[in-house]
Amino acid sequence: MASEPAWACVASSAFPLIYSYSKDLTLGGTRSRSMEKDHVKLIQALEQQLKLKGRSVANKAETLFFYSHFPFLTPIELELVLLRLSEQFCAPTSSTSFRVAILALFERLQGHFPNKSISDVSKITTPIAQVVAQHDLVETRVLALRVLAILAPFCRDDATAHTAILHSIASSQHSEVSVAVATAVALVPHSPSFQQVAAQTFLSDALQLHTLPLLPLLCADSSIAHEQYAKCHSFLHRGVYHNDDGVVEYASIRWVAPILTTMTQLSILDLTSTRLTSLTALFRSLLAPSRVNASLQRIVLRCCCCLTLAPPSTPSHILDDLLHVVAGTIYPHACSDDVDMDMLVFFERWSQHRALPEDLTVPRQLFARQAAPRASAIFARMLFHQARHQPLSIDGDHRPTTSSAAASVAVTCLVQVLVEAPVKIQPTIIKVVEGLATSCPRVATALLSRLCQALLESNCLSSASAMWVLVSHLASIGSVPDTIQAAIVATVPSKWTANESTTALAMVVTLLRSGGGYSSADSRRQGILVAMTTHDDSYALYQTARECILHGAFDIATNILSRVKAHCASERTGHWMAALHAWTSAEGLLMSQPSIVPSVGLVHLHAAITSLEAAATSTTPMDFPLAFSNFRVGYLTTLQSLFQHMFEVQIAGTSSSVGASSSAQRRRLGDVARDFTLHATTVLSLGRASWSHEDLLLLAAHGHLCHVLHDAVHRFFVMPPLNSSETPVHQPHSIRQWPGSVAGTCHRLTTPSPLWHFCNALDSELPHVPVPASLRDAAALVVDLARAAIAVPCAIPRQFFRTTSVDVPCDVQIASASLKMMSRSVLGLAAHTPTCHGHLHVSMDLAHARHGSPLRDHMSPSWRLVFEGALDNGFAFTTHAEYAHDGKKRWQGALPLQVDAGGFGAQGTSCALIGHLWLVNSHERWLVAERVLERTVVVY
Repeated sequence: MASEPAWACVASSAFPLIYSYSKDLTLGGTRSRSMEKDHVKLIQALEQQLKLKGRSVANKAETLFFYSHFPFLTPIELELVLLRLSEQFCAPTSSTSFRVAILALFERLQGHFPNKSISDVSKITTPIAQVVAQHDLVETRVLALRVLAILAPFCRDDATAHTAILHSIASSQHSEVSVAVATAVALVPHSPSFQQVAAQTFLSDALQLHTLPLLPLLCADSSIAHEQYAKCHSFLHRGVYHNDDGVVEYASIRWVAPILTTMTQLSILDLTSTRLTSLTALFRSLLAPSRVNASLQRIVLRCCCCLTLAPPSTPSHILDDLLHVVAGTIYPHACSDDVDMDMLVFFERWSQHRALPEDLTVPRQLFARQAAPRASAIFARMLFHQARHQPLSIDGDHRPTTSSAAASVAVTCLVQVLVEAPVKIQPTIIKVVEGLATSCPRVATALLSRLCQALLESNCLSSASAMWVLVSHLASIGSVPDTIQAAIVATVPSKWTANESTTALAMVVTLLRSGGGYSSADSRRQGILVAMTTHDDSYALYQTARECILHGAFDIATNILSRVKAHCASERTGHWMAALHAWTSAEGLLMSQPSIVPSVGLVHLHAAITSLEAAATSTTPMDFPLAFSNFRVGYLTTLQSLFQHMFEVQIAGTSSSVGASSSAQRRRLGDVARDFTLHATTVLSLGRASWSHEDLLLLAAHGHLCHVLHDAVHRFFVMPPLNSSETPVHQPHSIRQWPGSVAGTCHRLTTPSPLWHFCNALDSELPHVPVPASLRDAAALVVDLARAAIAVPCAIPRQFFRTTSVDVPCDVQIASASLKMMSRSVLGLAAHTPTCHGHLHVSMDLAHARHGSPLRDHMSPSWRLVFEGALDNGFAFTTHAEYAHDGKKRWQGALPLQVDAGGFGAQGTSCALIGHLWLVNSHERWLVAERVLERTVVVY
């Protein structure tokens, strides 16, 4: 049976085979291209199975289950699938358990809803709404309401569904009411008509406890919010009475929390000074000393926290009034830690808008008496906002100036909280500290000084390793004082033990990153080498050598690797260590500032490539290390050729003007310039959008340096002034745009990169250098530039040391009325079609993408997903759409398609279509996946 087509297996109810087939059809299936992929026949077979009489519920469930495993559904197929599920759900003979199974299928199909439209939604939603309105069983009505919540994107104008939901909200069954409210919440963002009808209904009806969460969502404008607020206020006022002792109480205390929360949310929609005065007066009346209790305090605090979420345009005096209400009215109970925690949450929320007053001591008092671990994280976030609002300035001794005393106190408290926090909560606080240093680089220096002093003084901290890793991260942003560097150098040898090797490695990284990068002439080199001579753990030595390579300390790495490669446990590991040793030896020679590219360095690089090829296997092919090493060989070989041509010009001794160079000389130098362009293209093509953005920026720096060398040769020799007898007029030369041109991009680099700073320096200086008057002067200038380029330490992406691939499985499908799907891999196009319109539906699995990759970039909204399609007849087209990561592991979207149909060829011909996906912004372009779409297009 395994050899039969898939639709025949469906017809014979061979469900296990169908299920395995459906899994192969899912995103990234390994056998998806070798199996039959005719969706039309599959769905036809499923239709036949559902229409067969006498089939059991289990057989129908199996058939419907297969629907949910489709990797891609066109809008027509999706409509058919939903229609069949709706029919089976509404069938009178369907049992409750069968409807529960169908509900699970609806939930699974939600992933196909984005960017899909259905021509006739009423056939799907109206029968389900009728079940809600007419069925006798509460369980069935609840299941139908849950289905309508899933189908909310398609229930925009279905009046029957709207009426059924509102009718269920007024039901006497609590379970049905709660699900109906949740369905209404899901429907409101998609249906303005339902929002309007529901708002008018609830304004005219009496308030119900379960409908209160809906009221803020139904306010399309401030006038409705004002009416709803007045209604809630009147209701709350009628519930107030005086007891026998004359104390004000509420008739139903369980109404107080939801109705105050609703009133607060309505106030945000129509926030005015009068409204806030009324609300704060109400809060103060609840907190009267005669009847205050912890429950009422927590209710008021939650409402105040909700008010801090008001828009940024909220007047400052409104926030001040809230602070006075909380700080001056609420007094914590001795037996209620929850009130303390809620007050801390409020102060943290409030500090997001403005800095807390310096004389406000309540937050510190709360934290001092609160023993809950969560309090440390909340207080740390509050200190983060305090330091961010108050700028911190540092003097020459790495100490805060007197004008920034408040920010200094916040930084000091933050370090104290980090050191004293429980081990379980420290990772959260470490993220807060890293975020503060990234957003405010000046704070990083103060944090480094205080944190290093605390760690060096307290050697018994159980979490010292994690904190030293934090210090190594901060060292790439701020600078470590020389005295602390000396103390770290003296401490490192004692930390090379089995239990503290991570701490020692973090200390070494801190030394490598501190002071703006590594220099072979400073004392840190000797300190690291001394520490390594007393250690025998091969893996720890390899880790240290790896960090030295990543930070440009190739001389230390060579020294360490010479010891490691002699004690390798396997032949493959020996080849890998030999490759690293040969490669670091070559890079160390280049950093010794030679006058030309040393031939011994090229020999070492070729030996490294040979060892990498020997270390490669089928599971670990070493693609990127080999490609990057070949790029370095080609780049240095071109530099050597450039030196040769420049020395020939200098030896010739001519003082002729640049414009007098011979055509043969220009042609040879033009070839050299083109080689630099090819090297730039090569190194940029190595990157993938799923890699860490830091790795991609380092590749961009390599490519930009190649472009700078190309532009220099092209400007000084290949394109001289038109009239060589005239003195060239100095005009600033335009520079190429690259990620280094964008302000703030350098903060994405956790590892200091001299290459990055070198390229930025060239961009600022080289364009203003005039074209020399003579060939000899121009050659001397280019030689100096090439020598400086050789001496810059090679920036190594961390991907060089990662053996696991970072692939992004992608699935791209064409949905177009102009293209007929003959099978999954063959498309038909009518010859008379002028233009092919439609969409490209893209689905990407981001589970393996690095957290710092552009595909997971939450901050930058400028990325575009670009599809580049090419036919084997030479015709090409592109389309793009804005890309934004929504935090999920699976991204789905649609790219518009509009292609001239004439490019597919004449009638009776066929062509192969291959497409690639790229992630592009104004300065960067990275490959997402190759050959994401392979189709044969037949013109009939």
